[in-house]
Amino acid sequence: MVLWRFAGSAGGAQRQSQKAFAELEASYMRDQTHPPPWPIYYIAVRIMHFTQWLAMKLQLRPVFIMQTAAGFVRAQVLETIIQLDIPDVLAAGPRTSAELAADKGSNKVLSKSGPEAHTLYRNNSNTAVLRADHPNCMRNLVQAVIMTGKPWLNHLTWAMQKDKSVNGQTGPDTPPRLMAEREFGGQSLWEWQAADPARDKIFNDGMAEIDKSAIYGVIHDHKWGQYKRLVDIGGGYGQFTKSILLNHDVPSAVVFDQPHVVEPARKALADTPLKERIMFSGGSFFDAGTLPAGRDGDAFLLRQILHDWSDKQVIEILKSCRRAMGASSSRLLIVEQGVGNKLLDRICGARQVDIHMMGALNGAERSPQQWQQLLSASGFAFNGVDYVRSPFNIVQALPI
Repeated sequence: MVLWRFAGSAGGAQRQSQKAFAELEASYMRDQTHPPPWPIYYIAVRIMHFTQWLAMKLQLRPVFIMQTAAGFVRAQVLETIIQLDIPDVLAAGPRTSAELAADKGSNKVLSKSGPEAHTLYRNNSNTAVLRADHPNCMRNLVQAVIMTGKPWLNHLTWAMQKDKSVNGQTGPDTPPRLMAEREFGGQSLWEWQAADPARDKIFNDGMAEIDKSAIYGVIHDHKWGQYKRLVDIGGGYGQFTKSILLNHDVPSAVVFDQPHVVEPARKALADTPLKERIMFSGGSFFDAGTLPAGRDGDAFLLRQILHDWSDKQVIEILKSCRRAMGASSSRLLIVEQGVGNKLLDRICGARQVDIHMMGALNGAERSPQQWQQLLSASGFAFNGVDYVRSPFNIVQALPI
């Protein structure tokens, strides 16, 4: 029974009453995007960090290595129960493994013999988040992470071997060896993804899910009301900008993205009261001439953009922003997960994301020290990191 790690027993062979089950299942369906107040949040993060540290200290090293080596099994199980819609099936009521197998037309992978054959399984608070109708549904995000990461991780050793040539080039200026391109026959991750509308939809829906589930602290903990205008660079359909304007007294905003995104984005907000406060603009963030010209009181926002790019490309993007700001008293905000905070790195899995970005795109999750260097090379002064109740942080910078 592949669900035993993720679903709870419903009480042996005796079924719960329908009312009790419905109440329990309903309790799992509440919105879980609102973190607790700061003091409780900080204490909770400290406790999680300590318990992880204590578990590492007490665990035998060979056992830890064995569990780490088998870690891919957990990810594959998550993907499988999503593809079989098992959380949605269990939403209707507890099932035995045999009933699940029969319902899904499956085989012994989902069934058990002996006493466990009569054990009932139901959703728990983890599997409920994989239901299609959960307010914090993460099923597309799970599939997107596995889809864009698992195939090329087999090439990690190859990518680390700097002494080998890349496209016939050798030496210190050799371009990075991208695992994704090797796996996808020379295509970049974006090209491979765009070639299949189904893959592209899973990825985009997954990014929307993480926006809904992990961005609350970014929206509510930063003082967005201090800005006169928000310039959301690479802002897609403007959902983040919409949230900011609904929750803060920011007079207006510009959502900037590639030209083919602009018209669908404008239509998405056409029937909302915000259409008078949000403008849309198309171009490339590598071309300062297409970026909105800076005004006094602007906040230029780059949210989950720069981790897709190499240091050299990041400097090019930042220089474009700096030129667009001109002599205005604008401010730059960079929202990324980042690394370098010992308390949050382990809790939020930042290092795993860092490897993912490196192998797929030659990007990176960066530390405050790295941001300081990149900003200094681009005409900005690093102005600190605003840590909020989220896996994401806000790097602040001022033009110089």
